[in-house]
Amino acid sequence: MNFVDYEKFREDLKRSCPKTPMNFRNIVDKAVERGLHGEAYRRERDRKVRLGRMAAPVAACLLLACTTVAAAELPAVEKFLAGLGNSRKQAEGLVQSDPDAKERQGELLEEYDEKEQRRRQVANVSETAETEEAVLTITNTYIDGSTLMLWADATDAADSSFEYSFGDHIYVNGVDCRKEYMVEEPAGSGHYLCKVSILDKIPEKEDGTLEVITKLYTPGGKDQFAFVIPADGLETVREVADQRLDLKEGSVEVSKISVAPSVIKMTLHYEITGQNAKECLEQYIAQGYALMDAQGKRFTDMDYMQSYSSSSCVEEDGVASETLELVFEGLDYTSKTITLVPYSMEVDEQGLRVPGTETFDEERSITISLE
Repeated sequence: MNFVDYEKFREDLKRSCPKTPMNFRNIVDKAVERGLHGEAYRRERDRKVRLGRMAAPVAACLLLACTTVAAAELPAVEKFLAGLGNSRKQAEGLVQSDPDAKERQGELLEEYDEKEQRRRQVANVSETAETEEAVLTITNTYIDGSTLMLWADATDAADSSFEYSFGDHIYVNGVDCRKEYMVEEPAGSGHYLCKVSILDKIPEKEDGTLEVITKLYTPGGKDQFAFVIPADGLETVREVADQRLDLKEGSVEVSKISVAPSVIKMTLHYEITGQNAKECLEQYIAQGYALMDAQGKRFTDMDYMQSYSSSSCVEEDGVASETLELVFEGLDYTSKTITLVPYSMEVDEQGLRVPGTETFDEERSITISLE
């Protein structure tokens, strides 16, 4: 079934993203031409191995982040890139692949099979295996060292009435990463998108690959699901040194700063001293932050997505302290600094913020280095 109006997608992209770089437009045009002229989208066959004396089967497949993205996946990839805002240009190159994709796929899959064979021997598992077709094929990926995006297609072996999902823990070269979400878009299409947050540094392998292992929820229960992808883009993320910024009433420690095209993360620990320290601390945090990059461009909540978690304010011996974990999406990955300006807004009777009532506290803003 054809899920994409190729001509409409091409025209919508030109209209909504007139500044799209020419190299990406060329990718779109080539993919659209293939779709219009009925060129088959060929997938390498996944391998799903059911091992004797193992509780769950293991599905092994390999994805090459495609340079010529399959037309059926283009809208999903475009939607992700559009959400990165000012970092889109840097992110586009991370969904491209090397020109020797097919040869590399075969080599990596053979290597994975050899390792699986050795693992079975060490574990004294029966060497008899029954080969079945996997229900999902990984088609495209994006990785920048902070975020892993996976696009997958249901195969002919999949149950079209069931919505498949990976487990909450996804292991990349042995490092436990967190699944943020996995959705079928649009519903019933058989096209899946999964976002994974990389929480710790992933060790590099000599062959330049990443082994991804997780659980796959199926109509029959849970299966093991594994695949191998190139590690291209893994080192894109910048880890920035901790910083201590002096404030008029105390200080703020900025730590765990990581900067990637997909997301900017940091932890703030405020310590405010003196009379009314708790009230003063609340003014530094307020209801959120407006952001300003190194070029002086001001961002509002409409320009970026922000999430944060906060510890409870602690007041002891005249010192009020609180820790915030901040996550920003859609900001400029290349900016050398970011300035956080606390702001407050009026709320209505239902507790909802009233647009246009923002009050910015420029005096309590802080500027953080991203280099």
